Amino acid sequence: MAKKTNHKRKEKEACTQLSELQTENLAHLIISEAGCTDISRGTGRRKKRRLPPAGTVMIF
Repeated sequence: MAKKTNHKRKEKEACTQLSELQTENLAHLIISEAGCTDISRGTGRRKKRRLPPAGTVMIF
């Protein structure tokens, strides 16, 4: 038979507002991690489209 243990449930603490310093640090960490990725809104490996000069007429 398995032994039953009586664990005391921890009371959950309510969410708290971050301080201004904590908010700035979190934002800095998020931005620095986002800058390290090779993905730029899904256009990482796409070639840039070369557009014709302004005022030219496209002939089909």
